[in-house]
Amino acid sequence: MHPLKHKKSFLKLIIYTFIISLLFVLLFVGFVGCPEKTFIQGNIIDFVTKLPLKGARVVIKSERSAEIKTIYTDERGKYNVTIEGGGYYYITVWVPSSHILYTPAERYEYLERGQSYTFDFHLFRGAVVNIKGDCYFLEDPDPTFGYRFTVLDAETGNILSLDQYCPYYGDWGINSRLGISNRLIIIPAWFNISLFIEALGRGVYQSFKIEKSISLQNGEHIELDITNKSLAKNLVILRNLIEKTSYLLEYLKNRGFYLHAEEEDLKVAINWLENSKSELYEGKYAECYADMRQSYLIATNISEKLKLMQIDAGSSTYFITFFTFIVSLILSHFIFEKESFKKIFSIIFYGALLIIMFFAYPGYNLIDPLVFLIQVFLMMLIVFIAMESFKYIFRERGKEERISTKEATGITFSLAKRNLKRRRLDCIIMIVSLSVLIASFIDLTSISTGHGLSVYKNPQVFSYNEGIFIRPHLGGNPLSFIPVSKEFINSLSQYSELIDTIAPKSENQPVRVDKPLGFLIDPNSGNNITVLGVLGILPEEESKATRLNETVIFGKYLCNDDTDAV
Repeated sequence: MHPLKHKKSFLKLIIYTFIISLLFVLLFVGFVGCPEKTFIQGNIIDFVTKLPLKGARVVIKSERSAEIKTIYTDERGKYNVTIEGGGYYYITVWVPSSHILYTPAERYEYLERGQSYTFDFHLFRGAVVNIKGDCYFLEDPDPTFGYRFTVLDAETGNILSLDQYCPYYGDWGINSRLGISNRLIIIPAWFNISLFIEALGRGVYQSFKIEKSISLQNGEHIELDITNKSLAKNLVILRNLIEKTSYLLEYLKNRGFYLHAEEEDLKVAINWLENSKSELYEGKYAECYADMRQSYLIATNISEKLKLMQIDAGSSTYFITFFTFIVSLILSHFIFEKESFKKIFSIIFYGALLIIMFFAYPGYNLIDPLVFLIQVFLMMLIVFIAMESFKYIFRERGKEERISTKEATGITFSLAKRNLKRRRLDCIIMIVSLSVLIASFIDLTSISTGHGLSVYKNPQVFSYNEGIFIRPHLGGNPLSFIPVSKEFINSLSQYSELIDTIAPKSENQPVRVDKPLGFLIDPNSGNNITVLGVLGILPEEESKATRLNETVIFGKYLCNDDTDAV
């Protein structure tokens, strides 16, 4: 064979082999890479008439992925769908547009890849409850993040258990899968049901039950306001807080604490509580919440202060017990020279001083008697060990004729004691003076301080009005300004005889220095002025509160509708 023909035949063989191999590879990849499909079918009927429902919407939604498939039933109420892969799925069925209102049905199933399933549904006749109003939190004035509404059996109080009926609605319920408002609840018609409300805020949670039984006809629609129930729940929480705070205050007072300022503050909190009760009864929900919030802040502040005071007083007894024994030892060493007398009378002085302190210092009334006895013997043991260690460390180590540290200390104490004996009147006066000073210090530091608003005039401030700037406590929040709630502003507007002007301000969150909102250019120097945040207020309101318009000496003061000025 000619060499050129042999070469061409060999080249064709290589090309054919490559093409066949590539086809095998593509077939294999297609066979392995293509996932097995899962087939779902079923029938949807009316629970009452047992007739098929045409146009019922079936939504297949994967729990972990964004896979959603929506199909509708045919004239016979049948549906079928093919989905990719497997896993846990929500199968939600509802008739969105019909002259008869039905409740939705839902199943939560694990579907294996490549399998076929049949899921039949029967839908109950339904009615609608539209939730109005909002839940309020005493701990945080910010709006609620979300709600969950649970349908309960009014007779048993348990979650309504109907075949394939989903009793969970709201932001964490079936609403998103139905495509309806998170405030709508579709309940079975002619059933006696009640509702369990759950609200979630920023680190706070509230729940309550609507005790009133609800029974509606098919297609009926009602609105239910939960504001009253939420405020009533807060009222119970606030009342319990004030009762606990009152009990703690009386408990500490009976043990010798001077709590006049806290008593007066608690009376103010109780007054706000009584106001909120009447406002709740009258339907003034915004004013009721503002008063309850004010009462809660005062009561919480008192409660935390009392608890801290109780902890400090109880823990301070350890130091006082130790200090008392040290004083007893010093007194016995000053008065007596014999070693046996020193030890005996140090115990006697210790016991006498402890009895005085037990009745004079309130902290000892807060601890258990057994804990007190353990303190006494523990401090004695610590001091005696320290004294013996001191003697061992500074013992005489040689026979050199010199004065040891122990002897020098003894001589010093002995000379001081004899000097005091010669001048007994001066000694008594000094001891009494020191006792009075110590007692005065303890009394002054044990009395709780009152608190209020200090006002002074600053002649450099250009303003004819006296005003006050109110905002919530920042509490470590990186925001430089947190606006007060609308309810609080509304409550302030009631005191028109005391408050002349209310000028709410708004401020955005300051940004990073390296990412400013923008720049202002100085026309004289050409330098850029970095803008990190904006504080906004209506110019007319600003002029009422600060008389800022009177400071303008060139140009004109801003108007509310100015859009091209800062």
